[in-house]
Amino acid sequence: ISARVEGGFGTLDFTSITAFRELEDELSTRIGFPYSQMTDQDQFSQEFTIGQTGQSSLDWIAGVYFFQEDLSLDTTFIFPFSIDSSTDSIAVFGQGTFEVNDQLSLTAGVRATNDEKDFDGVGPFGFARMDSQEFDNISYTIGADYRFNDDMLGYAKYSTGFKSGGWSPDAFSGTSVFLPVDEETLDSFEVGLKADWNNTLRLNAAAFFNQYEGLQIGATVPGLGFTRFNVDETEISGFELEGVWQVTDNFQVNGNFGLLDAEYTSVTGDQARGLTNNLANPIEGCAGLDPSIDAQAI
Repeated sequence: ISARVEGGFGTLDFTSITAFRELEDELSTRIGFPYSQMTDQDQFSQEFTIGQTGQSSLDWIAGVYFFQEDLSLDTTFIFPFSIDSSTDSIAVFGQGTFEVNDQLSLTAGVRATNDEKDFDGVGPFGFARMDSQEFDNISYTIGADYRFNDDMLGYAKYSTGFKSGGWSPDAFSGTSVFLPVDEETLDSFEVGLKADWNNTLRLNAAAFFNQYEGLQIGATVPGLGFTRFNVDETEISGFELEGVWQVTDNFQVNGNFGLLDAEYTSVTGDQARGLTNNLANPIEGCAGLDPSIDAQAI
């Protein structure tokens, strides 16, 4: 269930978003070996934001976010094992866009996050582990939009990202479930152009480069089965082009073209044992064309 409340305090806009989710699931199968998993999961999140738009050259928003999760898994994959974990996350954030003039706008934002996680697991043959991890991160974004004219906009932005670590609760064995996973961080660059010509042709183009440190991978590792682990460094870059041509009032052509290059740039020997999927087989290039006719009955 979720609830959204919006209001105002003078020129300020206020929003509250509250959500709760409960999951109980039981899965079992027998394909040459016993497998079953019982899941009990509760999640609660709350976000408050306050901001101001359209009152001056500066549009801004600030807020706080809280997330809490309790997870219990009882699994049998040849041998039985069970885990209980909890997550408490809180973040404060803010972002503003300043209109320098009619053509140039500058944007900057920051988010500070604290995640605390607890883990309690019991595996086969009496093996048990209790663990706690805490992750702190400050992510930010900066960008600029430049309007060449009423029909053409160029932009550039740089952002950082963060994903906290943990364990592998969805692993299939009591050994790999207990392996800790480190945090994942991201540096992202993007430039683009959006343009209209004569109200008949629209083109959107974008190029991006993403660099991950500690990318979290889920894969099957010999001797461990399916588990999650980190890859030291990963780079993904690409180019996207989308176009719409309104040939006549009733005839429109949509087209798109994309290129993607992804590679693991730094990998240890242990990590390489689970990297047989080559980044989930990314598509190196794709293109599409979609003509459409709007036929109306007379």
